[in-house]
Amino acid sequence: MNLHSQKILLSPLFLATLFILLLNDFYLKAQFGSFLTGKISDFAGLFVFPLFWVCFFPTRKILIYVLTGILFVFWKSDFSQGFIDFWNSFEILRISRVVDFSDLAALSVLPLSYHYYYLLAQKTEKFRFRLNQNLLQKIKVSSVCLFSLFAFTATSYEQDRDIYLDKKYEFRMNIKDFEKLVRNEETFDILKIEPTRDLSIPIENVNTIIKHSPYILYFDLKPPYCESKKIRIFSSITKDENTVTLGGVTIHYWCEKPPTEKDNTELSSIFEREVIEKIRQNSSR
Repeated sequence: MNLHSQKILLSPLFLATLFILLLNDFYLKAQFGSFLTGKISDFAGLFVFPLFWVCFFPTRKILIYVLTGILFVFWKSDFSQGFIDFWNSFEILRISRVVDFSDLAALSVLPLSYHYYYLLAQKTEKFRFRLNQNLLQKIKVSSVCLFSLFAFTATSYEQDRDIYLDKKYEFRMNIKDFEKLVRNEETFDILKIEPTRDLSIPIENVNTIIKHSPYILYFDLKPPYCESKKIRIFSSITKDENTVTLGGVTIHYWCEKPPTEKDNTELSSIFEREVIEKIRQNSSR
């Protein structure tokens, strides 16, 4: 590892971002799981991940950043579900993720990460930065490398779990009536709706009537499950003139105990009882 690479790994911004990533995945998500904590992982991870690998392959900078963007898009799409199911079938270290297209906004941090690399390169050349190659220095660099590799996988550990429902639920109503109904349903908490075609619309603006199709529906269910104080639901929605369709439903929760088939059955039942059935009942009134 050359001089510049060592300086990157020991730089204040790299270490601070790595710390934020670990803090978020191991504490903030469990205690204050929300839309914000999910985005913190994406932005922090995309900043440090390519920087870390460029330290080992400095002549492949462009390739590393391009592949990082491509793999992130793949991971956040439905196309990665087959790989996840295949990997989890080995029961080694189960992984999961939330299908949420708004996460792609985190790709904007890649140019900043790339610029930071060159910024440090210029400073290293200008000030002829030197590191003492003693045992303590090697331990510092090695420790940062180990913590980095651990952080890159921590956000996908099975304690942070998802259940994907390969079903579609149709409701005979227009989109305005659907929005009004789900916003007034007491079982739902912090309802958020975001069009997938316009990431500039803030997700907190819950009063916006969505005019795009498809779009993403986010909300929490109040019934707790395992270590989760609330169950987070992500779903895509498509609409035509008189029909609203929910599909690609992902149920997100936190649990330290080993996963069982019972979890899938129970959470699927909770979702259909507390969401689907109540929407159908209220729509018929």
